[in-house]
Amino acid sequence: MSRRRKLLILAAVVAFGLVAGDPAPGGPRVDRYQPYVANDLSWRTSLDPEVWATNCDESHRVEQPGVQIFRDMTLATLGGGNGAIFACSHFEHEQGRAWDWMNDVNNPQDVARVQAMLDWLLAPDSRGVPQEMARRVGLAYIIWNQRIVTFYGRNRGWRPYYCDKDPTPGNCHTNHVHFAFSWAAAHAETSWFTVTPRPDSWYPSPPA
Repeated sequence: MSRRRKLLILAAVVAFGLVAGDPAPGGPRVDRYQPYVANDLSWRTSLDPEVWATNCDESHRVEQPGVQIFRDMTLATLGGGNGAIFACSHFEHEQGRAWDWMNDVNNPQDVARVQAMLDWLLAPDSRGVPQEMARRVGLAYIIWNQRIVTFYGRNRGWRPYYCDKDPTPGNCHTNHVHFAFSWAAAHAETSWFTVTPRPDSWYPSPPA
């Protein structure tokens, strides 16, 4: 191998390290939204969907620690109902990195509670960059009341979540908020989990 080629390879390795390295302490960390699977069942269903219908049960249950911490904080701070973390659904629930926060769009108290959470998650940081707490937690997306907002890719605003083929409250997300977590968040590795003590502003405020 020529000296020039070796230098090019070395430069590429260094550049990758600069891009992929750890963020500055206390800064928001957002990992790519990964289709990585956490357990054997999820891996097998990705190869053969029929496996899910016959083999998903409590023996495959997994609840990621970051999701548990976020759930407990939300219930203690804002209330609402506790839905599933693990579920046989082909989505992040099956990997233990999603949580359903039970609130009903027909209940004004529930709507105010959810809005308080969304206002906190989507508010800009001190530099004016939107969605600070969603980035600090490391959320992948949220679904609520037939709308979805994602925190990866280019389209990070609210857009319709269509449920015409199955207009049930669960599928339309009118009886719960669906939080999907990136793997860094699920593993409690993002700044919201690692910075201690957390500033008071890093917690949502209950509605008046």
